[in-house]
Amino acid sequence: MCRIVGFNISPDKLLDFKSKSILNFVKKKSSIYSITSKKKILDILNDKDMISKNSNFLFKFINAKILMDMNK
Repeated sequence: MCRIVGFNISPDKLLDFKSKSILNFVKKKSSIYSITSKKKILDILNDKDMISKNSNFLFKFINAKILMDMNK
């Protein structure tokens, strides 16, 4: 029998979205900004309430940016 093990943690507990390293990473030039607005992402990151409401999106965005940046 196969047992499925899940991963269930809030992204804002895993990453500090207010950290300088995250902000610097998001500010760097990237091809992802051809499909989304850098300004809107930074607006979310500059508002604590918006971070908590959008933590899953931010986590997925950062992962997508990493993948797109790796495949330049």
